[in-house]
Amino acid sequence: MKKDKTQKCGCGFCEDELKMSCFEPVFCSPCEVEFIKCAKCEQSYSSKLEKCPKCGEKHA
Repeated sequence: MKKDKTQKCGCGFCEDELKMSCFEPVFCSPCEVEFIKCAKCEQSYSSKLEKCPKCGEKHA
């Protein structure tokens, strides 16, 4: 039996369901927002922001 490596949670903007996979970035289709994880504090936030809203670390 093959395990499903997909994890589900809600979008922080529209609360629509997000699907996360080990091989794809987290993306909300209705909002058209890609989420990234801060390398410093591991907070998840929109890739449209210049820096992490929690710690201020800039992303690449």
